Amino acid sequence: MPLTHSPSKSGSDTNLLGKDKDTNQDFLHTISTRSKRKRTDEDLAATIENELKSFKTEIMAMLTTWKQEDDYKQNQRDEILKEIKNSTQELEKSMDFISSQYEEMSIKINGLEQKTKMQDEMISTDLRLRIYTVNLRSHIWRSEMYQQRPMKQSKHLPHPLSPYARQ
Repeated sequence: MPLTHSPSKSGSDTNLLGKDKDTNQDFLHTISTRSKRKRTDEDLAATIENELKSFKTEIMAMLTTWKQEDDYKQNQRDEILKEIKNSTQELEKSMDFISSQYEEMSIKINGLEQKTKMQDEMISTDLRLRIYTVNLRSHIWRSEMYQQRPMKQSKHLPHPLSPYARQ
């Protein structure tokens, strides 16, 4: 017997799907309804990466919103601070003006007080002089009246103008 190395033909065919078309349809249908295969590491990594990107986008959007709100609030605070600074500067200017006016008025009042004091002294001096003048006039008038009265001579008293009168 000669040896042949060729395989013997068997009754099984490698193309099982090609022979019976009706069974092929059923087989394909059963294949498509089977449960899906488990994800591989690459698919899982891609899913995680997509979820992380989505999370990152959400966080960035949230942070951007917070920053915009914070910037808006900070701008409002800055404007309020500017208004307060302007008001403070205006108040300082007003206080400086009022202070200078007060000093001027104080100097004028002191001058008026001194002038009034001098006038009071002059008035009191004038009154004293008038009283003195009135007293002098009264004294002069009495002296004149005394000199104009008739003199009676005493027999035993010397005349005041005589050389024998006591001085």
